Amino acid sequence: MPARYAVYYAPSAGDVLHQAMTPLLGRDALGGLNVPQATPPGVDPVFWKAVTRVPAHYGLHATLKAPFELRHSGMDSQLLRSTGEVASRFLPFAIPSLSLAYLGKEEKGFYALVPSTKCSLLSFLERACVMDLDAFRAPLKTEDVARRGHLSLEERSNLYMWGYHRVLDSFQFHITLTDGIADAGLRALVGAGLRKALEGVLDAPLRIDALTLFKQENRNRPFSAVARLPFANVQTAQETA
Repeated sequence: MPARYAVYYAPSAGDVLHQAMTPLLGRDALGGLNVPQATPPGVDPVFWKAVTRVPAHYGLHATLKAPFELRHSGMDSQLLRSTGEVASRFLPFAIPSLSLAYLGKEEKGFYALVPSTKCSLLSFLERACVMDLDAFRAPLKTEDVARRGHLSLEERSNLYMWGYHRVLDSFQFHITLTDGIADAGLRALVGAGLRKALEGVLDAPLRIDALTLFKQENRNRPFSAVARLPFANVQTAQETA
């Protein structure tokens, strides 16, 4: 299976969000390492491990260019350069605050951190990543299209055009924390536990100052950061793997 790449927002290793969420996911995607997993207050550790398995696989992130295989082998160095060029066109900015939300319905949904107020700069950033890096993306395989299931006309058009269904006008910045939780009681319990565990993160500003290129060696392996590529006026790229 070929490798896949993705362009994410990921907080730096020194950011309070990285320090709060890395133990809860049990994985540091910046370093490509598993860490001892912490559990939110009041939540069963076995259940928490199960409900964070997929988020840990992808790493702490917000998607800006969804995972894709390269159109041609050997394009990885050029992709890294081009991602850095996109990053260099932006100045650092901040989301005023984050909120905890359950997006979607029951088992189809998930807990995530989302901006408390609309931030147009995030939309501009996502649009640049989606459109300007699409030349590197191989066309989707039939099974990748099929696994999306039922989509609206706009979502299906996005999927074929850009490789992901929730882009551009359908984009919503979010940092995924869990899988779906079908039981309403468990969902409320997890929400309460996350609010306690993330007291230092919720309602605090989130600095957006870099793009991070992630790589998945094959679909059975987790994603890990390749490099954190700074916006303009940020000193140097931080190599993370």
